[in-house]
Amino acid sequence: SELGFYDCASCGRCIGICPNNANFAYHIVPINIAYSDYRVLGEEFHEIGGNQFIVENSYQIANYIPLCNECSVCGLHCVEHGHPHRAKPRYFGSQEQWETHKEADGFFVEKDDGLEGIAGRIYGQEYRLWHNTETNQITFADGVIEAIFEYPDHRLIRTMALTVMDKEHILDMKVYHTLLTQLKGILNTEDCNPINLKYQGDDIRRF
Repeated sequence: SELGFYDCASCGRCIGICPNNANFAYHIVPINIAYSDYRVLGEEFHEIGGNQFIVENSYQIANYIPLCNECSVCGLHCVEHGHPHRAKPRYFGSQEQWETHKEADGFFVEKDDGLEGIAGRIYGQEYRLWHNTETNQITFADGVIEAIFEYPDHRLIRTMALTVMDKEHILDMKVYHTLLTQLKGILNTEDCNPINLKYQGDDIRRF
C-alpha cells in the first residue's frame, strides 16, 4: 500500500533504522469527524459540501528536519510503498527555519502562556492555527481569512478578511483539522519528541 500522511503499518522500523534519529513517534486521539468547508466573503460565511476527516490509529510517525539528511534509509526498510521522511509530517526546529525554507512543506509548533500554535506549509500554501486554552477558542488563518472557532465543537464564530476581497473564498476545513490534530499530537506528553521536549518538566529534560 502507499504510505500516507497519517496511518500506516505502525511498525516503527523507520524510527529504529534512522542513523540520525530524525523519525519519531507521536500519539493522537483517533478521529472520525464530519465537517463542511466554508464559503466566505468578508464577515459573511456559509457551509458548503460535506466531508469526513478520519485518522484511525493513535500511533503516528513524523520527521524532524534538522536531523534528517534525506539518506532514504527509512524508505528502503518501509513495509509500505513510500519514504517516511517525505510522506510523513515534517517539522522544523524553529519558526525562523520554517520561514526561511519556503520551498519545503512542513510544520513548526510552539507553546507559551496558554497559547498553543502551529504554522504549516502544505503544497506550498502557508497556514497558521492557534488554540487559546484559556478561552478555549481556535484561530485559523490561511493568508486570506482569519476564522475563530469554539473548541471542542469546532463551531465557526466569526471571520475576518486579511486582505482585500473582491470574490468569495473557500475556507478549507481539512487543513484546519490536519493542523489541529498535528498540534495536539506533537504536544502530547505521552511521547518525548524533539518538539515537545522543551515543554516537558525539568526531570524529563535532564533525562
